[in-house]
Amino acid sequence: MAKILVIGRVNLDRIWRLNAPLRSGGRTAYHGVETRFGGGGFSSSRVLAACGHHVAVLTSFADDAAGRGCRKALEELGVDTSFIEMRSGETVPVEVFLDPAGERTILGYVGRGAYYPDFPAADFDLIYVNAHRLNEQILAGLDRAPHVVSQFPLSRERHPARTLIASGSDVTASAEALWAEASGIAGPQLRHVIRTRGAGAVELIEETSNVDVGIEIAEGVVDTIGAGDFFAAGYVDGLMRGQSSVDAIRHGASIAGRWLRTAPARTPGDLELRGARPRAAALD
Repeated sequence: MAKILVIGRVNLDRIWRLNAPLRSGGRTAYHGVETRFGGGGFSSSRVLAACGHHVAVLTSFADDAAGRGCRKALEELGVDTSFIEMRSGETVPVEVFLDPAGERTILGYVGRGAYYPDFPAADFDLIYVNAHRLNEQILAGLDRAPHVVSQFPLSRERHPARTLIASGSDVTASAEALWAEASGIAGPQLRHVIRTRGAGAVELIEETSNVDVGIEIAEGVVDTIGAGDFFAAGYVDGLMRGQSSVDAIRHGASIAGRWLRTAPARTPGDLELRGARPRAAALD
């Protein structure tokens, strides 16, 4: 199968299961808290590895029990961790609030951003990016790469890519305006913009056209954590199997639905996390 590099954060998510949706000025009870590994780097790489690809992750972890535990978890899932840099510091959980309908709200700590090592001197068939504020050396590597699929950077910073994937809840511009903005972000190699809409049809936008792609509706979904990266990983898997963009979108939606229904929470095992601080940051 394909050789794929994933560039993205890996988090220690602390998930609060709420009794009701959050609302401004209200009070909300919760009935459970669990801690598991997550983030774009973790969610997408585990799916791609399960699809049979050789997957490597470019990211950094705090060199503490949680960081080392996450690296071990990735290795057990068959992911190449040789491009992960262990750095001094402390892992602090990301707070994720999950309402009864399965929708999540993420609380991110602004005091510490993700750090990414330099782009590796290795060849890959495709690179998947879910990261912001990439350094110039990584951006130069993406410029040279044969195929890049990237999440739409909400920072609007430059992300060379053939395909940008945007969430309809984050990006609401018209198809024409979105293509114009995406072209400025991804550069001349841009061929496709994919806008997801939860359980609704996925919009495939190209320079001279846009179409709605009907997808399979996932039933029995408990939560939507990781949905975007599960979809992106399934889309990438479809492309690497030679599918068209439309068929790869449908394949991505099917993969995402399957993982959202059945993927077990990957917990840190013997790590003691009850005393973890109620701040949020990545494993960086």
